[in-house]
Amino acid sequence: AALNADKTRIHLYAKRAAAQCKMGFFDKADQDGTQYTNMRPDSPTGFCVRGVAEHGKGNYNRSIANFTEGMEKGPDVVMFDKTRVWSTGTDMRAALAAANASRDKIAKAARVANQHAVHWRSVGEYKR
Repeated sequence: AALNADKTRIHLYAKRAAAQCKMGFFDKADQDGTQYTNMRPDSPTGFCVRGVAEHGKGNYNRSIANFTEGMEKGPDVVMFDKTRVWSTGTDMRAALAAANASRDKIAKAARVANQHAVHWRSVGEYKR
């Protein structure tokens, strides 16, 4: 409620969202990240937080999209280096790689399950 009353403390949305991610409250973190990006659409910070939150919720494609968009934003936020956002401490390249790896792992499992189903159907052991 205090954040709603004081629009000059926008950075607190990112800080609170980062803390919520660490506690596993990814839905709440995503809401704060969205609020942050609505107020500062040119900042990578909100997209970084949203990427972490989406990854935590298992929405890897959305996570990848947020990290990619965050990395494309301009230098209006102090960064540790070209990829690490100061307010969350997140290395966006590493987080993007993790989101891609998670998505690829699920896709591989789905392909293997599909191959098994095709095999068992071909030998008559799997019926619809």
